[in-house]
Amino acid sequence: MKTTCIVGILVVGWMMASAASTLAADKPGIHDALAAKVSFAWDNDSLASGLLALEKMVKAEHPGFRIRIVGGDLQFEGITRNQRVRGVKLEDDTVAEVLTALVLKANPISLVKDSRDPRLKLVWVIGADPAEPGVQAVLVTTRKGAAKRGEKLPEVFLPR
Repeated sequence: MKTTCIVGILVVGWMMASAASTLAADKPGIHDALAAKVSFAWDNDSLASGLLALEKMVKAEHPGFRIRIVGGDLQFEGITRNQRVRGVKLEDDTVAEVLTALVLKANPISLVKDSRDPRLKLVWVIGADPAEPGVQAVLVTTRKGAAKRGEKLPEVFLPR
């Protein structure tokens, strides 16, 4: 009887894992979310609040979408989550373009106007969610932090 119960549990567990794998394969990925078109306006608040508002907006269509700030990387560069972001207004742009605009506006060197400028300290990458390493997230970090972990910068941040 015990053997039957254990086998039954294993089979049910295997069936649930297989169903979860199938569902995961059917779910749109982070790249789909980044390519989605949105309109986003952010007048004058913190970087963290802007990112949270964007994440909430994108999650309506892409429930698994996550944005995480890698606080230690920002702190090392003298950037805070409370860095002010002013005057972002984008209409019918991709989520990736909105993220890029937010990190450009929050960059501590205000002279930087091009995402490819190496003086742009603040960037975003796709990487493992620090809270759930098996799940991909958009990580708002620094060039140095991303390089230290071997994370690939999106094309928009690569020098010409």
